[in-house]
Amino acid sequence: MTKNGIDVSYAQNNVDWQKVKASGVDFAIVRVGWCYNNGALKEDVHFKKHISGALAAGLDVGVYLYSYATTAEAARRAAKEVIEAVKPYKLSYPIAFDIEYESIYTGGSKQVNTDICKAFLDEIEAAGYYAMLYCSKDFLDTYLYPSQLTAYDKWIAQYASACTSKHAHGIWQYTSTGRVDGIPGNIDRNLSYKDYPAILAGMKEANSQKDNLPYTVRCGSFPSTAQANTLKETISKKGYFCFLSVNGGASVVCVGKFATQAEAQKTADDLKKKGFSGSVGTW
Repeated sequence: MTKNGIDVSYAQNNVDWQKVKASGVDFAIVRVGWCYNNGALKEDVHFKKHISGALAAGLDVGVYLYSYATTAEAARRAAKEVIEAVKPYKLSYPIAFDIEYESIYTGGSKQVNTDICKAFLDEIEAAGYYAMLYCSKDFLDTYLYPSQLTAYDKWIAQYASACTSKHAHGIWQYTSTGRVDGIPGNIDRNLSYKDYPAILAGMKEANSQKDNLPYTVRCGSFPSTAQANTLKETISKKGYFCFLSVNGGASVVCVGKFATQAEAQKTADDLKKKGFSGSVGTW
């Protein structure tokens, strides 16, 4: 299911969010701000106005942070401050880390750049949110080690008729000169290829209802939700109710919710016959 979206920041003012919604935009990713070299958050001047307006209009919403962090420690600090900033709001799209062509990155170490990304994204996911990396197609291949970032969803910027990145991505930013009713001037346009609202709702439901039905079948534990979601989608296609639950910083792929251990074991046995290993567990 492809959905249409925009991303907004200080550069957009006087947005009529009702018109934006009526124009066919499904989601908005709002800049929460940018971080200093040490990771301290500088909130975007329009963050609260944008996120409140988008939510009130009925749009699905995520956020992104523009980075100037120079160390992994700084990135972790930035993530913690972003988490505090978004707590009052209901997010149905990821929290993205925006790393671009700043001299601290283009003139620095690819490994350090990659470690900075991982530190931010891991901190976000440890707090129970869905993390995402934003960068251009070229930046990902030139200034990062993509092989170390496969566990995270990507939001790729490439202004062309198609995204030709060889790396899997959940969102494609295809222009910076789009037009949308309700927003004066140019606006970034995006296409989302994953049903992030459903994914995030499943994570929230699993964590809020786990005490009511204590047994489930655990089919895998992963360091990130993006990695776990691949297995979740595979099992779901076999007709099972499958969800993700964040447990101690890990994303656990779970199948079913059961009142008794015996009920859960029946599903575990059935999964085994279909090639999936799983163990019955309690929360």
